[in-house]
Amino acid sequence: MKAQEAWHYLGNYSIEVFGRTDRLMLPFLSFHKARRARVAGVLRDNREMRTTVPVTQPLLSDCSAAIDWLRIEQWYDDLMAGRLERIRAVFAANGLGTLEFVRSPDPVLLHAKANRFLLDYWQAECGEARLPPVAAVDPVRLAPALGRILVVEPVDQGADFRYRLFGSLIASFAGVEMTGKLLSAHPVGPEMVCFGIALYRVMMVRPEPVLTVFLPAIANYTRWERLVLPFAGKDGNVRRFVVGNVPFGLDGQELHG
Repeated sequence: MKAQEAWHYLGNYSIEVFGRTDRLMLPFLSFHKARRARVAGVLRDNREMRTTVPVTQPLLSDCSAAIDWLRIEQWYDDLMAGRLERIRAVFAANGLGTLEFVRSPDPVLLHAKANRFLLDYWQAECGEARLPPVAAVDPVRLAPALGRILVVEPVDQGADFRYRLFGSLIASFAGVEMTGKLLSAHPVGPEMVCFGIALYRVMMVRPEPVLTVFLPAIANYTRWERLVLPFAGKDGNVRRFVVGNVPFGLDGQELHG
């Protein structure tokens, strides 16, 4: 997506076009909820905020039956503890390659220009606060990274996550458009979906920039560099993620579509 293109963004069932909001009377998106058996409660304390994220059964979606929700809980625990062995083993067993995971990455680890811009932007918007506000997710100011951005928000306190924006370049490389859809409905392999849900849940209770690098076993690209940045609502809790997602080709250079 070029900078001058419209920012097609699902927010309160509207489309925002560079600061101008055209209200659309879209029908309410209703999803039948799965049984609400509580699996676990996660309570994390820190100096600035106490956040509770109940881990519940997911909303039903087209692909949720293929998702291993117990695995998500296990991987959540692994990521909270900084363990990657079990996750990497599942990826390798399914021919998916491997991944790297870095909390609060040093900018020198970011090879993608868009991700360096996003990290600088996030840090500047934090100011003296712990997290930048959701209002800082501004299409005009994020224009240098448009097309390579995902905007994701929690649904039902993290039972699932919805793509409010799925960047056009990412959609082109992935072969799927997910704007407005649930992460659990993503047609990519269920292992990748499990990892994504587990990661976002971790970041709801431990909000900080996270770099993940996916190194596929067989593909026409060598790596996906993914930078996940949390943004806070007025209550101080994480209400949105901006994700820079950039593929690199076999020559080690960023792919541009």
